[in-house]
Amino acid sequence: MDTSQTRLIELLREVHLLAFKEIERLNLRIAELEMPARQPVQQPVIKTTMHGHWTSRKNRGALC
Repeated sequence: MDTSQTRLIELLREVHLLAFKEIERLNLRIAELEMPARQPVQQPVIKTTMHGHWTSRKNRGALC
């Protein structure tokens, strides 16, 4: 491959990555708008307890 083809492939990969990031951002925004209270979407925080069971921010302590 010559240098122009290599550069074109690099640019296409960058565009591809940017497109996926934008899709992810838009999906989060759609989920935010679909929520009844219209609160910002929070990523779940998964924690393990002393006994190895997991909990999340929503049901903190429910599975301990």
